[in-house]
Amino acid sequence: MTKDKLMLSAGLYIDELNKIRIIDPQLTDKSSELKNEGIEFIEKTQQFQKIIDNFVEIVENLAKHVESARIRAIGSRNLLKTFEQKHESDIQQLRTLIKEKKHELDRLRVQYDSLKREESQQTDLMNSLLDNK
Repeated sequence: MTKDKLMLSAGLYIDELNKIRIIDPQLTDKSSELKNEGIEFIEKTQQFQKIIDNFVEIVENLAKHVESARIRAIGSRNLLKTFEQKHESDIQQLRTLIKEKKHELDRLRVQYDSLKREESQQTDLMNSLLDNK
């Protein structure tokens, strides 16, 4: 048996720097490579988590703004309904007032016509009395 085979059978390895190792140098290299990839993966995961946290914060702020705008819109809609109702009420009051004024005008016209007739009758009576004297 050769010296290399004897060492391998004992579980000893020689690396590129001619140091004796109890783990296969290729396995050590693969482990280091895996460790570095793991560290890189964790860093990328942390960066991704920061991006997600920022995104969540932006979405939460947007949701607050949307909710605020929604509440303002509801308030504006209610205010508009109130104005519309007041406008309708004002129109109804004005129609009622116009109707009352028309009735008063008609009453005053009738009274005026009556007074005109009475004046005419009295004038005729006065003229006839003056003519008789």
